[in-house]
Amino acid sequence: MAFPCSNNGNRWHVIHTKAQREKKLYDDCVRIGLITYLPLIKKISRMRRRTIETTVPLFPGYIFCCFDWVQRRELYTTGHVSKFIDVVDQKGLVKDLIEIDKAISCEASLEPYSYLKRGKRVRIVDGPFQGIEGIISHRRGKYRIVLNVALIEMAAAIEVYASQIEPIDIRTTSVSR
Repeated sequence: MAFPCSNNGNRWHVIHTKAQREKKLYDDCVRIGLITYLPLIKKISRMRRRTIETTVPLFPGYIFCCFDWVQRRELYTTGHVSKFIDVVDQKGLVKDLIEIDKAISCEASLEPYSYLKRGKRVRIVDGPFQGIEGIISHRRGKYRIVLNVALIEMAAAIEVYASQIEPIDIRTTSVSR
């Protein structure tokens, strides 16, 4: 599910879903005709000598959607919504989601990761993830770039080589964190 480029003039909102209802709510949003984004990753599990591959939400319990107040009421009646989270920083959320979508479209081995507030901002300058920006983390002897979604305080991580990244000077960029 690629990140939609347009929002039809409506504001982005985050919907916190009831347990394990992200895909059902996504289907309802599509049926209603809303612009919706649900980042999914592949999960491989083993069951009785069988390997099963499924897709699961990268951020369990959350989907991202553009809608107005009338559509909000219709979404609530689906029975899948726990609460709505208003987005104050529209540009910031869109930028975060575009970074996540770039990593997913490169078929990165993304995994949920703890949200980082501190750390050095870096940009990947080489390889399939070129242009993606995130926060560097060191875990189990490997470098990971953590892609934060600040609004829901969740993140995803991809592994890279040290030679593929360069630090970002926050004073000279328009990135606000």
